[in-house]
Amino acid sequence: MVKIKNRSLLFKKILVIILSPLIFFMILELCTRIFWNYDNNDTDTGIILSGTERNVKYKGIEYITNSYGIRNKEITHDTSESPIILVLGDSFIWGHGLHEESLVTTKIENILKKKYSESTVINTGICGYDTRDEYYQLKKLYPVYSPDHVILFFFTNDIIERDENLKRVKLSWYLRLKEFLRKNSRFFRYCYYKYKSNIVSKYGVSSSLIPEGYKELDDNKKGWVDFKKYTLKIEKFCANNKITFTFVIIPTLIALNENYPYKELHNKVKEFVSKSDIPLIDLLPVFQHYPAEDLWINPENTHWNDHATTLASENVSKYLLDSVINNKMIER
Repeated sequence: MVKIKNRSLLFKKILVIILSPLIFFMILELCTRIFWNYDNNDTDTGIILSGTERNVKYKGIEYITNSYGIRNKEITHDTSESPIILVLGDSFIWGHGLHEESLVTTKIENILKKKYSESTVINTGICGYDTRDEYYQLKKLYPVYSPDHVILFFFTNDIIERDENLKRVKLSWYLRLKEFLRKNSRFFRYCYYKYKSNIVSKYGVSSSLIPEGYKELDDNKKGWVDFKKYTLKIEKFCANNKITFTFVIIPTLIALNENYPYKELHNKVKEFVSKSDIPLIDLLPVFQHYPAEDLWINPENTHWNDHATTLASENVSKYLLDSVINNKMIER
């Protein structure tokens, strides 16, 4: 009888040990849902439009693609005597979470028009694109727009390896777990937001939490090799067609200070581009004056917000006017 009571007591203790953290987590989850003043109940999954002449409204933002499948107005006027800039990039250029007037390409065009009224900036950015995709995008759209200048916007994940189906390699188990919890738990989402906005800025990121594809970049890593290969293909295509070319680095919007977690990758990219004699604009120094969260759309969408696109467009436009467009217009 005593043994049965002891077993029963042991079982209850084990049950309490197992259930206590679960109940505590459920209380925290409930409190977060009640007190965290954040309207977006769903994680931001992004939007990718395929096909031409599409019009989709997603989370209050209208996304319209033209007859060439890009988020850009149709070009109906004669632009042969005015600067035409074709911009390559991913979701930052596409403008995920932004109205058309807040796109970095729209703002660059508006700035250039103050001096050259017929300036045209073509937004060819597509969510998920990397340097390989951007090379083929350039080849496809060059005959359509005949640009004078091409800008390639690089983002951190452009060096991630892709498999035989051209899909980026799978995330590690802990990154998949993070995404699962972020999608299903408001409490975890809140903690992750605080981690990105406060903790990382003060204490940095452990090397073990940075995906292997971003570290120790050399020619043994296919993603790095492909990035270099297609960047040089873009540069060569531009040179062969007498198009000026500029490479722009978009930093990941997290810990924009001495604790920036992608310094190794960032410096490696800068070194490669500089050695290849490709004109370079690094936006990290531009953004380092601001807390990363001040540049996000919202805690779930850490793409550029309107403030960030203003900073980027002012910096890029100044370079274009000072180093590219004025010289081209004089030659004409």
